[in-house]
Amino acid sequence: MIRYMITIFLSAFLLFQVQPIIGRFVLPWFGGSASVWNTCMLFFQIALLLGYCYSHLSIKFLKPRQQWFVHVVLLGISVFFLPIRPAEFLKPDGSTDMTIGVLLLLTVSIGLPFLVLSTTGPLIQAWQSRTHSNYPTYPLFALSNTGSLIALFSYPFLFEPYLKLGDQSTIWSIGYILFAGICSYSGWQVFRRYPEAEISGGDSTTVASPSKETKEVITKPGIASCLIWILLSAAPSAMLLATTNQMCQEVASVPFLWILPLSLYLITFIVCFAVPYVYLRPIFLPLMLLSLFVASYLILTGVKVPLPLQVGGYSTILFACCMSCHGELSNIKPHTSSLTLFYLMVSIGGALGGIFVAIIAPNIFVTYLEFHYSLAACAILSSVVFILGSFVRFFSRDFSAENSKGALTLFIGLGLFFCWIATGMFLIVGTQSVFWAHQKDNEIEEREKILHKSRNAYGTLTASSWRSKDLKTEHSRYLYNGRIKHGNQYVDPRWSREAVSYYSPQSGVGAAFTKLRTLLKANDSLKVGVIGLGTGTIATWGLEGDEIVFYEINPEVEDVARKHFTYLAETDADTKVVIGDARIQLEHELKKGSNQYDIIVVDAFTSDAIPIHLLTKECFEIYMKHMSDRGILAIHISNRYLELSPIVYNLAKDAGCESFHVSNGDDDANMVDAASWVLVTKNKTVMPLLESVADDWEQIKTDHWTPQMENILWTDDFASLTNIIDWEASREFLKGDGKKTLGKEFRKFKQMLFGGKIEEEDEESGD
Repeated sequence: MIRYMITIFLSAFLLFQVQPIIGRFVLPWFGGSASVWNTCMLFFQIALLLGYCYSHLSIKFLKPRQQWFVHVVLLGISVFFLPIRPAEFLKPDGSTDMTIGVLLLLTVSIGLPFLVLSTTGPLIQAWQSRTHSNYPTYPLFALSNTGSLIALFSYPFLFEPYLKLGDQSTIWSIGYILFAGICSYSGWQVFRRYPEAEISGGDSTTVASPSKETKEVITKPGIASCLIWILLSAAPSAMLLATTNQMCQEVASVPFLWILPLSLYLITFIVCFAVPYVYLRPIFLPLMLLSLFVASYLILTGVKVPLPLQVGGYSTILFACCMSCHGELSNIKPHTSSLTLFYLMVSIGGALGGIFVAIIAPNIFVTYLEFHYSLAACAILSSVVFILGSFVRFFSRDFSAENSKGALTLFIGLGLFFCWIATGMFLIVGTQSVFWAHQKDNEIEEREKILHKSRNAYGTLTASSWRSKDLKTEHSRYLYNGRIKHGNQYVDPRWSREAVSYYSPQSGVGAAFTKLRTLLKANDSLKVGVIGLGTGTIATWGLEGDEIVFYEINPEVEDVARKHFTYLAETDADTKVVIGDARIQLEHELKKGSNQYDIIVVDAFTSDAIPIHLLTKECFEIYMKHMSDRGILAIHISNRYLELSPIVYNLAKDAGCESFHVSNGDDDANMVDAASWVLVTKNKTVMPLLESVADDWEQIKTDHWTPQMENILWTDDFASLTNIIDWEASREFLKGDGKKTLGKEFRKFKQMLFGGKIEEEDEESGD
């Protein structure tokens, strides 16, 4: 029995430890968006499904010794796929579809080892049910999930901070070889010691016990049972990925925000299958239904809510939904004779949930509606299964006149029935509120007209046109990525070439252009590289003879910039748009020689999320190699609740450069938005010019930086958001303007639910 436990625990640990490791390898190659991680999760779920399918078919058609022999062969072959480090030739060139590219890379890199690991849980549990039938089997499922949970929690705190990715890969590979040996030895010892386990394969309706002569007759699960298992697994799986999307799109795609939702998901599995009595319907079903209203409120308030409250709120919603669905799933689990079938159905449901979020939703929704539908599905399914199961149990009782307790039981049952009716009404209202919130989130005001709305793996894009107050003429156009404004333009030709938004003359990027031009000789020009196209506003700073190269990972951004905005068409500079991840494109270009850019602009935010792979030491080295001797690196660091200035400051210091912080405020009359930039240079001639417009770094340190911030240096091996969260900004939000904002949004929410005119919402902008 100990061998089983060690094998299952180690396989689960390795199975979930490899996910953040390989995710860290893959993320910088495909742009660092949340969709990359969700595609990774889809691969893991599909591989898990194939593993469970293998286990079920092996138990069904092979004798135990044959099962062991086949499994040992697979273990041996999988060792040749080690170590688990993606090959350089698998790096995308910008032309490959992100989803296909990620799935192909993972299949080649870790496909077989991951598949073999995923078979271990159900296979070992099936062996245990035949050789140690006097021991309960389902607690091993909880042990497996415990191993997975420990793997996830240990990664960001024990492995990621102290080990390079290459070292993590090597240690994991050594652990896998150890697992292969233990698994092979355990299987051999089991069937050598228990020859009575040598029975025919198949989902037998009888279960033999080595300690008993009797046989227990078990009914096979029907199609209805299998369908319910699939649905109760699919809904929380979809909710897991949808919640991860919801959190990562406004913050950053980092291991912690992958691991937190996945850990909550696993905790519910552990609790519901190891200690099922902890799942109390009077607590978790109302909590899950209440989460519908909480979700509506978070969706309404959006990025105005401080980061800790957003993460905490969405995590609570996910936990309540998964606990309800997995609790009901545990209550209807079958006898161990159908164990592998049950796990197969659960894995099918998990894969279907992943397919819905990672593949179907981006192609049928133009916003992140999968969160709304997954939440509603969890609420409806868990409630319906509970109600149907309760009715079946209730009406199966004996209510004959001889039964003195029959009347009391019937009275209690009728009371429960009316409670169920009330619960159903609450469910309907709660579910509807989610969709009302979504409708409000996309409400078009009278002066606004949507010109373009689309979604792909890199987020959602919205281009809108605003008319003047008299509603007769078009005044300006705006581009939004998610909920965040990423540029705007005057429509009037007299003003359409004005540098507005975050790129005004008062901004850091404006200072970089104006100050550097003072050093140019006659007929000299600038060569500029811009990471992040947006509306193309930076092209307004180009003059005749200048060359501006935009690097843009999302091909739809270029289409929108050329169709609905005129910056690229009207500039006097020569412009070029390179599609693909900027870091990979710059690496490819280095092989041909340095571009010698005079200015490199890093402005690659997706919604309000940080492009971490573009702010690491290794990426900084790429920037430095592409900069001319007089070059300036301009990095846009505006963010609501994350303090990015120490990150850039320390990167510049490590590269031997000076850095200057330049910030400006809002100027609504001229369509100028508040922005924070950091200008980095090695040129001692440029430094005095930048000092004249820069803020004092030491003053920033004193006012905002914590001791933990002062020595942060992000690398490809380690980048954590923990130390750069601006807790003071969150506290100030709750104390001051935040209370008014939250109160205003809550009044809108009540008006939306109970009628009345909704107040106008202030325009959200920011990066």
